Amino acid sequence: SQAAVRPLTRAYTLGCDAMLRQFSCDRAGARKQAEAALAVASEHDLPLWRAWASVPLGWALSDAGETEEGIATIRWAIDAAEETGAVWGLPYFMASLAEAQWRAGDAAAGLDTLAAAREIAERNDERFFEAEIHRVRGGLLLESGAAAETAEAAFELALEVARRQQSPSLELRSALELGRLWRERGRQDQAARLVSAAYGSFTEGFETPDLVRARRFLDELGAAGLPAHVR
Repeated sequence: SQAAVRPLTRAYTLGCDAMLRQFSCDRAGARKQAEAALAVASEHDLPLWRAWASVPLGWALSDAGETEEGIATIRWAIDAAEETGAVWGLPYFMASLAEAQWRAGDAAAGLDTLAAAREIAERNDERFFEAEIHRVRGGLLLESGAAAETAEAAFELALEVARRQQSPSLELRSALELGRLWRERGRQDQAARLVSAAYGSFTEGFETPDLVRARRFLDELGAAGLPAHVR
């Protein structure tokens, strides 16, 4: 019936909005929309959407420094989704968990989580979060003390995937990680050109966290040659 469909539609819409806010690093917005989605899903017994909404909530908690609670929330989401029999989306769930583990300084656990995420993504040909899987892997490799070249290869793969998928937001995020690594290795000019090119593709949204971080990075390098519309 129409009355039965409405709660599912609302939980779905709120949950997707929370995910999109996670993807743009809008911590407060992700948490607000995730909590609203959870309220609808809990009231109407929609277990899969309770799980989906818990991922951006856990990400937001982790991003705010509440890493243990964030990790626990995303772990619960993975278990809850698997209990429903759902498979699609698990690489996104797991990459979000790995990012929280990165923030917690637990590189070994994060790399194990990503290995599982990559296996599921390959098996199911699920690619929408592939660039983030490689980007987070690069960060975890650096955290673990691996050779810089190994992390660099992961960031470069993340950048390649984001470009192939025509995802400028994920391209910028990957470019910034690679640019930071290059700066640390004395390749400031290359870092500036890389991040400037990714940043220059945007015409709006300059107040969002990723673009703010990229602009700060370019300012620190004294980067020149930005397009007129972003100077």
